[in-house]
Amino acid sequence: MSKHLIESSRVVPPGQLLVCTTHAKVYALDRRNGVRVWKNEVKGVNGILSVFISNDLVIISGSSKVVALDIVDGVERWRNRLPGMGGHPVAILAATEPDTAASRDDQPPPYCSPAQIPSQLSSKSVILALYAGKVIGINRHDGKTLWRFDCPKSNSDLPSGLLDISSPERAFIGCGLYLYCLELVTGRCLWQQQVSRALIGFGYMTMADHAGSQRAAYASTSFDNYPAPQANEIQQCDAL
Repeated sequence: MSKHLIESSRVVPPGQLLVCTTHAKVYALDRRNGVRVWKNEVKGVNGILSVFISNDLVIISGSSKVVALDIVDGVERWRNRLPGMGGHPVAILAATEPDTAASRDDQPPPYCSPAQIPSQLSSKSVILALYAGKVIGINRHDGKTLWRFDCPKSNSDLPSGLLDISSPERAFIGCGLYLYCLELVTGRCLWQQQVSRALIGFGYMTMADHAGSQRAAYASTSFDNYPAPQANEIQQCDAL
């Protein structure tokens, strides 16, 4: 279980929080003045952590684990120990809920406890964990694994992911030389295509579409939810 600490007595609206990870710890700051609101020392997750905010949850991943923290107070809600051996880096991807109570600044988002989990899951209820040539679909409400997709001929490469904004029920997964289109709720592969036959070069696949690039224009320019490729590139440059 994670060790968390509330560092501010004042409740800060979730929309005003800036979440940072460094040295295997997670910090939430008030973006207006830099005051630390809460801190969580996520146990069992080391190295460079992936971080992604999905509605009322802060999703942290690394060392073959995915951990969900409550965005208001940093309390751990659930964790998923991904199948397989080793401390693989984990990329994460999830849909967000626009224009809901969770996205407004004037009140904290509601947390859906396991007893309140809807019987019919939608694509917005699925968090994707990508690591070592695998894609895992996770139920955002309780952290349980919904499905697993093994990318053929992946050689344990780190997959990349892109949600299809025009068709929210599916996602594109790039791994090595292949591109896959998966159904989010079931993990079913709708189609696959070999994009390249290259044998030499850095094999991490990057992707973009028009709608996604427009949204990314208002985001940061770093690999905040895909840090491992960036770290590997830095190591390669240092070795030259």
